Amino acid sequence: MRKALALSLAAAVIAPLGPAGPTPAAHGAEPPQLPVCGEVRVTGFPIATRIQGGPAAYRAGSGAGEFSVQLVNTTAEPCRNVHPVVVLVGRDHVLTPTRIRMEFYDAGGRTWRPVTFEQTDRGETVGAFGGARSRDGGFAGFTVPGRAGVTIPVRLGFPAADTLADSVVANAAVVQRRGADGDWVGQSGDYTFSLLASDEQERMYESAPDAEELAPTGTQYGIGLAVAFGALLAAGLLLLAGARRLRSGRR
Repeated sequence: MRKALALSLAAAVIAPLGPAGPTPAAHGAEPPQLPVCGEVRVTGFPIATRIQGGPAAYRAGSGAGEFSVQLVNTTAEPCRNVHPVVVLVGRDHVLTPTRIRMEFYDAGGRTWRPVTFEQTDRGETVGAFGGARSRDGGFAGFTVPGRAGVTIPVRLGFPAADTLADSVVANAAVVQRRGADGDWVGQSGDYTFSLLASDEQERMYESAPDAEELAPTGTQYGIGLAVAFGALLAAGLLLLAGARRLRSGRR
């Protein structure tokens, strides 16, 4: 992920999470607690993030594909209230939040929870797992044990059948605020996949007449008409000549 993308990601996600201290929640919902790790003297980012698995292509208007986000705690103490973030960046920037459907599995709650995406001014679509703006207000984040990892199943789909084809790069990250030490951003490697046009779009494209095919078809039709006209003209001349001979014979 580009550095600029990481910075815009941090801004997009930290803003919904709010400041370190308690603040009034919008619409009466409690904001999620901020991530915290036990070893406060650690200078590097304490959680490594990876995307594992996932199909090479998704088709618009079809079912969801699955991959997983793995969080690995590099410290000896547990990290709590961790909210991963997934960023999707399309080459042609055709993706919008309403065209993406993503869910993550909350093993503690034994349920699939929706991820609500928002779009940055750079054209990235950013979704926090249980962020403050999520429709799901009951998720406090993941706890990652010390020197251990947590694997989070994720389902991703693009239900709108009119979504255009694109090449997409997905990246996972974790945003953490640790007191006065500032905000940290950790990120995974890229997961690149193709977003294919829906079956309906493919059928429409395949059934549409090709301009290169229309030209010879029209030419052949014109040639056929010319041949038919020539044949009729020749037949008419023969009939005319026969009629003249018949009149001459009668004289």
